[in-house]
Amino acid sequence: ARETGDSAAMAVLSGTEIVYVARASVRTLVRMEAHVGSHFPAHATSMGRVLLAGRTSEQLADYFGKAKLEKLTEKTVTDRAELEKLIASCRREGYAVVEEELALGVVALAVPVHDASGRVVAALNSSSHSRHTSGAVLVGQRLPTLLRIAKAISAELASVPVLSLSA
Repeated sequence: ARETGDSAAMAVLSGTEIVYVARASVRTLVRMEAHVGSHFPAHATSMGRVLLAGRTSEQLADYFGKAKLEKLTEKTVTDRAELEKLIASCRREGYAVVEEELALGVVALAVPVHDASGRVVAALNSSSHSRHTSGAVLVGQRLPTLLRIAKAISAELASVPVLSLSA
């Protein structure tokens, strides 16, 4: 957040939703406010798509069997086939971008955080207001920073013995 001047957050997957486990914001934007403990539908968030991209095909099938793919804005993708394509793209590219799908004005870029065995255990994002930037600009300007920080967090997680031993 200090490096970008915008919001940054970390989330984990809980059922069909993401749950914020950390958040920092340099400036307050006119948009929905999120805080540690906030829950949002995974399908409509960059962090949710990153977390879903880290799941097995069986886990994804289970997710789609339970998820209510609600349209939160006019831009929210709710078609399962389209979401599966976006998740596959995220898996290939190593990041996800969502523009105004969770809420109007919110644009976010997310990358995965891994445990010692390489599993995706969390997602890290940087978000801004669509009046200030676009998803493509976030990728161009912030992806290297997010990847660097996610790699550092992943290394820290790997050094925690209890987390390294859990399966």
